[in-house]
Amino acid sequence: MRINNKTIKIIIGFFIFLFQFSYSQKKPIYFKFESESKDVYLIENGSGNNTKELIYLKNKKGNGNIVFYIKGQRFVYEKTKMIKKTCNSSELSIEELFSPNEVVKYVAKVQEKYPMWYKYPSKEYPQIFIVENLKNCQVVLFEVNWQYYIQ
Repeated sequence: MRINNKTIKIIIGFFIFLFQFSYSQKKPIYFKFESESKDVYLIENGSGNNTKELIYLKNKKGNGNIVFYIKGQRFVYEKTKMIKKTCNSSELSIEELFSPNEVVKYVAKVQEKYPMWYKYPSKEYPQIFIVENLKNCQVVLFEVNWQYYIQ
């Protein structure tokens, strides 16, 4: 059985496409969100003094959108554009939930490489999900985007 050059080129092209497709898919990132937590962190208030702020804040808007704050980082869930799903925590196969400190480090790392990533969405960035625990071993996943803001 003889294989011609055209067939070889098609096979190689197919494998290159498959390789690129499999590696271009970024794994989602999951941030832990404890809405009932009363934990605080210290932040400088602009006048040189430190104030205490809650690590986790959640603001629901009238249109169904939600703004989440994790240690001062702002993430927005847009009801009409983004995924929200409830599932049993045992069904969730998340390797790692980012802690608040890891969230801050992650945002700084991405901002360093892509300073305007909040303005110019790209398929290059992985999906980000806020994972909020409910009662009875249930969790809610909110797809979010980081949003720049000045406190």
